Amino acid sequence: MRFINLIDANYKKSFSVAEYAKLLHLSSRSLSDLTQNQINKTPSQMIHERIILEAQRLLLYSELNVNQVGYRLGFEDPSYFVKYFKKYTSLSPSEFKKSVS
Repeated sequence: MRFINLIDANYKKSFSVAEYAKLLHLSSRSLSDLTQNQINKTPSQMIHERIILEAQRLLLYSELNVNQVGYRLGFEDPSYFVKYFKKYTSLSPSEFKKSVS
């Protein structure tokens, strides 16, 4: 639960798994073992899922455009945000917005 709370508080900062582990006073391996055993996901999966969830929320419920959503989530390059989003959802942010609207 502490890891999930840390992700919620820091997902915009692009922390690595090692940085989260350090905040929890664990090794990256220990954190990975814990998340794998408890919820059958890697720490990286959990971080990516949280970023995508927030991106989807912002795309649907805010007036921000795709570039602004990317910047808000800590992506310095809008094209990288689009590639990242598409990698994890199989849709571009624009396609996602159209598919839900």
